[in-house]
Order: sequence, then structure tokens, then C-alpha cells
Amino acid sequence: MNLWKNIFFNMLTLTCLFGWTGLPLEPNHPAHVYLRRQAALGNVPLSILSKAPISTIHTAISLSNINTSLSNRLLRDLGLPTKQSGLIHPFHKHALSGISKSFFKFDPNEPASHFLSIAQDTLTFWADWIEHGSLSGKDSGKKYFKDQLSVQGNLYDKVYAYSRFIMHRISGKDPAFAQDYQNEWTKFFPDINMSIWYTSEASFYIKNQLFDIEIARTPYSWGWSTTQSPIIASAAVPFSRVALYKTLGSFRLQALHGSLLYSSIDSTHQSNIKKEKYIAAHRLEWDMSSNITVSFTEMALYGDRPPEIGYINPVAFYWAQEHNLGDLDNIIMAMDMAWRIRPGFIFYHTLLWDELSWLDLFKDWWGNKFVYQIGSFYTPKNIRLPDIRLEYTQCRPWVYTHSDFPFSHAGQLIGFPYGPSSRVLRLETYWFPTDRIELEASLARIEKGTGFGSDVSDNYDERDRSLDLSTPLLLGPIEESFRLYVKSAILLTDMLTIQVLVYNNINQTVFYDLGLIFNW
Repeated sequence: MNLWKNIFFNMLTLTCLFGWTGLPLEPNHPAHVYLRRQAALGNVPLSILSKAPISTIHTAISLSNINTSLSNRLLRDLGLPTKQSGLIHPFHKHALSGISKSFFKFDPNEPASHFLSIAQDTLTFWADWIEHGSLSGKDSGKKYFKDQLSVQGNLYDKVYAYSRFIMHRISGKDPAFAQDYQNEWTKFFPDINMSIWYTSEASFYIKNQLFDIEIARTPYSWGWSTTQSPIIASAAVPFSRVALYKTLGSFRLQALHGSLLYSSIDSTHQSNIKKEKYIAAHRLEWDMSSNITVSFTEMALYGDRPPEIGYINPVAFYWAQEHNLGDLDNIIMAMDMAWRIRPGFIFYHTLLWDELSWLDLFKDWWGNKFVYQIGSFYTPKNIRLPDIRLEYTQCRPWVYTHSDFPFSHAGQLIGFPYGPSSRVLRLETYWFPTDRIELEASLARIEKGTGFGSDVSDNYDERDRSLDLSTPLLLGPIEESFRLYVKSAILLTDMLTIQVLVYNNINQTVFYDLGLIFNW
């Protein structure tokens, strides 16, 4: 291992190895894929995959302990600066020489340079700038640009700060073709024929001996699916939250209280009214062994009043609290587990229930509102061969819905993306043919009911009660479709990446996207 790695990671190991640490890893970073494979093989703890985002520092420690050519390249991509003294800015002589080298060559053994960095004994701070431009093959006139600035740092290895701002620009009035558009508020500028919108993420994380505290707005998930967990899905629109983390031996407690938008961003803009809506959630994970992790999750959706003290309490039983508060709120519970059956093969499942009758579990009673997900993940020891994930999810009608507080943020689901009255079979694979090439592909067969009770915004008090005892899984009319997603990324140099996307939307229109990423 290089000297710069030893200096940095020896400093961090004692404080970070056994807990959560700030500086979240970006959702699309290929280190996620690599760690999933290493967890399946048993080289890193299985529990590292039960939540996202994974800590950048935790990721770096895991990668440094594996020490392969690919892990070294991913470790370099994280961009954690060395403990060099002083300020390095874009016009520093060392920075300029590094830029000229990085722009034209690829060297995974050299530490990454930054747009700006400050490193002292107690403070480390760095900033990065990324430009992403792409053209759509479906419409040659469509151009999409992302201007991204991120800043990260830590103080005394106890306080961690992360912030990322992105300005999105797309030609025309319709931003929906952009892969990462999530119904944000947009403004069209006819003079330049561009629509513009903004996204931001932030995390402020404090470590202490009692528990860790985080104030954050980042993509977040609980569960074992890569993007489509029934509990909290990483594909959902991020929401602001305050979270507590505590590890006690083989147990881990996570608790959060977050603020949600009652309706879509556009409708909030138009009405100029923001109603109170909150989410309280806690999750207990237990490593029964090094190969089995089980979890219990409880969540409460409520609003139209100030934050409820009973829900802020991280160890309160929300179901009982809600009954004693007048049965006004939306309580959701889930149990999940993952089992490393043998090195390279993981089995997992999740049962989430909004409401159900155990005696009528296999009947078509409308109140059996649950989601069941089962999946398996296989990876060969050879990192150059593709892994395979097969996942099946079925979601009953009326799951996540409520008369006042559905399980949504800004009008979009927080849980399973296809929502109530759906059945999805998904195949997914990732592949590293070389250290410089990343391949990702997924294919999903979707059966989606469209009748009343199939949308998270549907009010179950307005349901057709004549169907209470005969509510099928898929409420007609039923739509069947296939969703394809293929992504390839090639590192041309240390600073330049070319990315190709092929995907279809809900209308089965196929898009082809060619992008170039400049990363300083």
C-alpha cells in the first residue's frame, strides 16, 4: 500500500471502523457495487449493505483492507486527501502540474487532486467540481448539462460536513427525459431554449461516545434492494432529517425524524401553501451471526400539527403511541433479513405491512396492505465476471395510502417505486471488465394495476367498499411493461469519463444518451 494511504487510514481506523461516519458516498459511485460483491464473498460485514448511503470513510477503510488493482482505483476515486499541510488551490504550482497530467493520462496509484483543498492537523477540507454534458440519441436536439460543486471536510475526525449543489440544464421545455429528474420545480428560459432546475444534498455529522448525530438531506435507504427497497428506497426523492445512530455489539439502532412535502413541488409553488407533514422512523438491526442479519423497522407518517414528542422519542413503540394519540396517523412496520448462504451468494427478503390480518393473510381482504420482496444476489470470486441479482416484489392495493398522510414526499413514493397494486420481477447485473470500464444493466417485467387504490395519493376512505372482501392484487385495468436500463462508463483519463446510457421510459420510448464527464 502506498505511503499516502497508510498515513490517512491509520488515522481513521480507530474512530470509524465500528460505527457510522459522515461524508456519504455518492449513490452512483461504483464502490457501492464493489462493496456489495465483497460483502457477498464475506470480505466485509454483511450489514454494510443494509442502509445507504455508505460512509465514504467506511468505504475507504474497507477498500484499503482488500488491496486489489480495482480496489486501489476505487479508493483513489473517493478523493480523500492526504494529510498535507497548507492550502492547495487551482493555480498552485503542484495543482497545475497535476491537472496537466490528470487530463491526459490514467494513473490509479496516484492520489486524486482536488479543485481546492486545505489540510491541517485538525482540519481537512476539500472541494470538487464536475461538468457533465450529454446528447440524446432519441432527439439529437436534446442537450443536457449538469454543473456540480461539492465540498467535504472533517474537524478533529469528529465533525463531518458534506454539501453538494447541482444546476441542471436541458434543452426544451420537457425535462422528463433526464434520467435523474425527480419532478423538481423547473423554469424555462425561451431566449436560450433551456429548462433549468436545481438539486442539493447536505450532511452534518457529529460523532461522540453516546451516539452519532446527523442532520442531512441525501438519498437514503433501509433494506437490501439496490434501489427498490419497500421500506425506504434510495430512488426516492431525498428528504431532510435528523438522525441518531448507535452500535452496541451486534446491535445497531437507527432513528430519524424528517420533514416531508405534503404535495408535489409544482402544486406547492402554485398554492403557496406548505402543510406540515413529518416522518418518524427507527430501525433495529441484529447480526445473529457473521452470515445472518435481521431487522425490524417502524415508521410513522403524520402532520397538521407541530412535531410530536412521542414520535421523536427513538425508542418509543409508534404503533401504541398512534393509538393513544387518536388513531390519526399512518403507521408502517417491516421485518427483513439477509443470509449469506455461502461465500458469493446472498438471499434476502422483506415483509412490510401497512395493515393486515394474520388470520386473513392469504385472502383478498382490502385491509391486507403489505409488500413482499424476495431476492438473491450472486457474485463470482473473479471480479472480472458479472454478478447477478434476481428480485421479485409484489405490492398489494392501498399499501402506503392514507386518508391524510400517505407514505410520500413531494407527491412521490418513499418506498417501493412502483407503488400499490404492482408485481415486479427484476434482473440486475454489474460488471468490471477492466479497472477502467464499468457496466450495469437491468431488466424488469412490471405488472401495474391502475384502478382506484393503485396510487399512493388515493384516499382509502373513498374506496369502493363492495370490494372490501374481494380486492385482487392488481386492480384493473392492468398495464404490463418492460423496463430496460444499460449503462457503461469508461475512464479515459483521471479527469475524463465517457458514459453511454440506453433506457426506456414508462411509455416504452427508448432513449440513447452519450455523455462526457469532466471531474476536477
